[in-house]
Amino acid sequence: MEQIGGRIMPNNHFRPRTAKSLATPARICAFETLKLAMDKSLFVSQAFDRVMEGKNLKPEEKAFSRLLSVGTTGTVGVLDELINRVLSSPRDIKMDVRIALRISTYELFFLKKSSHAAVDQGVELVRYVSSHATGLANYALRRLSDLQIGFPFGDSEENFDVAIYEQGFPLWLGQRLKKDLGKRNALSIMKEANEPAPLYMMVNACRVDTKKTIELLHGRGIRLLPVPILCGKPDFLSFVFANRSQAGDVAVDRLVQEGALVMSDLSAQTVAQLALPAEEPRRFLEIGAGRGTKTLMLQTAARARYGKQMCLDTIEISPKKNHELASRTERAHVQVNKQYVLNATSLSTIEDDSYDAIFIDAPCSGVGTLRRHPEIRWRLKPEDVSSLAGIGLKMLREASKKVSRGGRITYATCTCFEEENDKVIKRFLGSSEGSRFEILPLTEKGRGFFKSPISGHGSDIHFAAVLTRVR
Repeated sequence: MEQIGGRIMPNNHFRPRTAKSLATPARICAFETLKLAMDKSLFVSQAFDRVMEGKNLKPEEKAFSRLLSVGTTGTVGVLDELINRVLSSPRDIKMDVRIALRISTYELFFLKKSSHAAVDQGVELVRYVSSHATGLANYALRRLSDLQIGFPFGDSEENFDVAIYEQGFPLWLGQRLKKDLGKRNALSIMKEANEPAPLYMMVNACRVDTKKTIELLHGRGIRLLPVPILCGKPDFLSFVFANRSQAGDVAVDRLVQEGALVMSDLSAQTVAQLALPAEEPRRFLEIGAGRGTKTLMLQTAARARYGKQMCLDTIEISPKKNHELASRTERAHVQVNKQYVLNATSLSTIEDDSYDAIFIDAPCSGVGTLRRHPEIRWRLKPEDVSSLAGIGLKMLREASKKVSRGGRITYATCTCFEEENDKVIKRFLGSSEGSRFEILPLTEKGRGFFKSPISGHGSDIHFAAVLTRVR
């Protein structure tokens, strides 16, 4: 006998382990993605790409599997709370079974799938994981189906905390968004976080001819729509995939691997172009280069603006990322003068006043990229915001010593929290190092900062400030 949800049930409710699962390939791949992400501490996007290697899913199946993987990750805290409601001993179920139940619970509560389909496929997915747990799955999912009718268990229009729960967010994060941005904008961000992110790209003109590359993709039936950048005049063309699934075309994959195409959000493309001065800098320093996405965009923009690539150095604290940066820029025909493996809060080994322009891609909470990085929603802690803002300020103060008089620093994040954006700039300008700098207006209306619009355009939320050294 087995105890399930407070009831004693006979063992024959559990089918033998040898029973064949009828779960769809998309759901099985979603389970494998979430399992791999947990076991290897990977981002869900990384795990998904690994799971898909060698798989021959149809485009619509692959898209659905990605939706399940990303959506389940983003709402995991609420999913677990719902699952725990219907189990008498939530801690007793194995993690593999819980992962499978999370996927089905996400379908029920956030995709609004029919109870029959969600329960049936949920049981089959658990059978794929552990045939002995199908009875538990059937019982739990039927109770969850009953709960779904009353979700989110309150009036989300009258009670903002209920709205936070309804969107699958931690309470503190929803409240922080409301405090910083107001109720309307906070709700907009939370709703958009539960939708698939648009896929933007640009052509690396250092590697291939832009016109010929776009014609090649159009010839394969891939529909790309040109889009304007969000601030300033463009140095290169930006595009969005009209059909997200076409971003997985083999030709697109090949061009990305070669460094000919750069998949990057429109706000990030905008920030990279804002970082370039009007005249070619004698030396340019990129801090927080990562794997080189903005490096490629910076040099593509430089080639268009100055007629050639600029003398660009990079700083990245991770040796692994630094190695990947070197390989990627070589494939992309992008020039990097020097690569430093350094902690950017301490740059004593770099000569003062040695750069005309510096770009800081600062570490931040990343709440502007929740659609692409759903892990952030439940990994981020309230205290992380202040900690990351402090690191960003240290990086800015240290970098300011390295820029020459008349030069500039661009400070950028992918968050919407003022503590990490406006307040970092204010604190810097009030410091001894910052007293030599002034804010350079970025818009025709004289606004000093770039901030992505919160809704209506589809891009992520980024922030940038350009500071010029006047003394």
